[in-house]
Amino acid sequence: MDPRNVKFFVKMEASFRNHLDLPRKFARNFKGKICEIVKLTGPSGKAWQIEVLKTKNKLSLKSGWRNFVHTNKIDENDLLVFKYSGNSAFDVLIFDPSGSEKVASFTIKNETETEAEAEFESESDAEKTSSESDTSIRVFIPPKRIYSDIEISSSATGEQKMSVLNDNGASRSHTIKKAKQATCDRSYFMSWNLKMSVTERKIADEIATATQPGSKLFVKFLTPSDARNLSIPQCFANENIVKRSQPISLQLANKEKVFCARYMCSSGNRHYIGYGWRDFVQEYKLKEGNLCLFEVRKLDQRGKFVIVAHVHPREN
Repeated sequence: MDPRNVKFFVKMEASFRNHLDLPRKFARNFKGKICEIVKLTGPSGKAWQIEVLKTKNKLSLKSGWRNFVHTNKIDENDLLVFKYSGNSAFDVLIFDPSGSEKVASFTIKNETETEAEAEFESESDAEKTSSESDTSIRVFIPPKRIYSDIEISSSATGEQKMSVLNDNGASRSHTIKKAKQATCDRSYFMSWNLKMSVTERKIADEIATATQPGSKLFVKFLTPSDARNLSIPQCFANENIVKRSQPISLQLANKEKVFCARYMCSSGNRHYIGYGWRDFVQEYKLKEGNLCLFEVRKLDQRGKFVIVAHVHPREN
């Protein structure tokens, strides 16, 4: 089953404001594909980062969920339709008990990225809870075009429109006021605990925008443990790379030289580049702290691929 075709609905019960349990069937079939942070895109196009609590046969939306409920004016007995779009991301439609799509859900609240992140961090601290050990990572996926975290398109006149896809596939456009806009035409993965400055985020966005269409991207700062083997985020690898060890090609952006390397997928679901990576590091004098955006390009239908590294020194 293609996970991107999966849809389910959840009725808001009395306890929905603090957390939401996803259907058991979805949790059972997709637990290994869901990271510790998921992205929920509401009817307005605004995206929220929600923390997931994983137990044996259960997935629950926790930190960040309360903010999603409040902003979208979700009430008890409302019906939420979730469409899984892959990469731990969902599109969410909201209906009242009569079955009508809620107009209030389309109200856009302008807030800066810094404010949104601060609110999420504050709520996360307030709702910390113990959970079973899990090897999944949290990821951040920037929207294709950011307008206070809202995906938009711009016309030649400078007018911006937001498109919302209804459950029946019809698209509705909503005109929104012009505001400060940052662009990033490509999405990328990065670990939940990766600390990036505003400048570094801008650099990553600019690099991502210039990458080859159709390629998959992840960002990391090189650590001492990356000197011999390059670890690849588990969720990224599970979604975008064939789950078997195989030879690959490794290349530095804007360089012609190609290194023969080997991508490894261990029985413990660890993904990394082994053979060939150390030579690559020594050739280009890569150092601890380098900001690296890795671009995974598929070469053929059998899953063979090349990884292109875009490297930038980390700020002091």
